[in-house]
Amino acid sequence: MEIVVKSRVKARKDSFADVIPKTAIISINTPGDELNKFAKREEIVDVLYLSFHDIGMRDETGFPMNEADAQKVVEFVKRCQELKVEELWVHCDGGISRSSGVAAAILKSLTGDDSAIYNNPRYCPNTICYNLVLNEFMKEV
Repeated sequence: MEIVVKSRVKARKDSFADVIPKTAIISINTPGDELNKFAKREEIVDVLYLSFHDIGMRDETGFPMNEADAQKVVEFVKRCQELKVEELWVHCDGGISRSSGVAAAILKSLTGDDSAIYNNPRYCPNTICYNLVLNEFMKEV
């Protein structure tokens, strides 16, 4: 299963492409924003919607990812493996921080290698997202 990081706009646009592989989507939204809408088609087998701010700790501006969110990610990834999903898209608003943090943790857990994210200057992984998801995967071992 290929893990692909996208922005909100790119994920929506790509869901309407003429041809896509068997795909699942982790859609990370900012609290209060409308959920992203994707094409309704058989190639998109499932969507996990999460909502949290791109911050490192709880403060007056909002709430970061939490353990419950991370548990949902791990359960979703397992379901994707069972369904033989070819591509797992992970998106947030810009496709830079929250989504890359989640994607890096998934890659590290499934392949042992998160360098595709950490060595790419386009990404700035949210370490709270990374650590929470990675810790949830480790609980499964």
